[in-house]
Amino acid sequence: MDKEAIKKLKSRYILLWTGSVLCAILTIFLLVMGEVLLGMLLGALIIVVVPAMIMYSKLLKGDIRPYVPRKGFWYYRLSPQDKITYLSVSQLVFFLLLIVFWLFDLGTWYATFTALGGIVYIQFVIKRRIKLHTPVDDASLFELEELGIIASEESVVGLYKDFTSWSDVHEGAKIVVLTPDHLILIRMVTPEEGERYELRLKEIAGLFIMADGRYGQGMILTFRMANETSIRLTLLGESAQDSPEQFIYALLNSLDRVNMEAGTKAKEVVLVKANRPAPAHTSFSNGAPRPVIRHLDLPDFEPSIKEPGLSPEAKEISDYQDKGKGRQLDF
Repeated sequence: MDKEAIKKLKSRYILLWTGSVLCAILTIFLLVMGEVLLGMLLGALIIVVVPAMIMYSKLLKGDIRPYVPRKGFWYYRLSPQDKITYLSVSQLVFFLLLIVFWLFDLGTWYATFTALGGIVYIQFVIKRRIKLHTPVDDASLFELEELGIIASEESVVGLYKDFTSWSDVHEGAKIVVLTPDHLILIRMVTPEEGERYELRLKEIAGLFIMADGRYGQGMILTFRMANETSIRLTLLGESAQDSPEQFIYALLNSLDRVNMEAGTKAKEVVLVKANRPAPAHTSFSNGAPRPVIRHLDLPDFEPSIKEPGLSPEAKEISDYQDKGKGRQLDF
């Protein structure tokens, strides 16, 4: 997660706190003035906002609960068809609410267009990318092999990119590759240069997921590692062919598998086998620039990154911070 994303999160957190305090004062004023109904509605709004404030606080502090196999994240564990069904029901509920609001003259043009915009966005963006998402495609894997991100003998469970084609790569774009035992993170420093980091799935002790971005099309994933390091990763969700929801589905299945006790079976995971045949066309064969990817190690030490004597690779990590019990790394 880049500095701009962190700044936005902190701004939202401060805005929620400030708004809640002002609403609380206004609620008391309305109740004193005898406006009980308005006071109760405003009080209910404050109660609804409290979970969001707690969520932002945990995300910023890296306070993540331990990961329990097959528990939590119910929406992301749904199959693609079940997700689409759930989204369809949500659209229907929003539409019925719009009808009720207008029948009782409770609606406004702003609320109407906002609700309709949400319904259309779910239909043509969220649903579409879930339907079009391919867990792993040969062309993308061969491109990753050409760049040295993965080896030809590696099996791949899932793949996510912030872009559709390498010709559309922008600064800060992410590529996330899921193998049976590792999570590979690639952050593009520039369109021509990227950095590759690797996490062992067995070392992921906790996971927190939050929607982010315009209309919530992006995701922020926060990992708590076994050494108490927190790693925050932002997935923009701007590619129509890469669904963050479906990549998280594959990630949860893999985490379940590596955390299950001996003798029990997690959900079946489909692996893309090694020695893949080269596809006829890739982005690079069509003239797209071939970026240079550097392989770096995540720091595994206690001192602050600002101290002298650290490796150049460690100094390349963005936004390294000491945070009480553990450290935070932001991608």
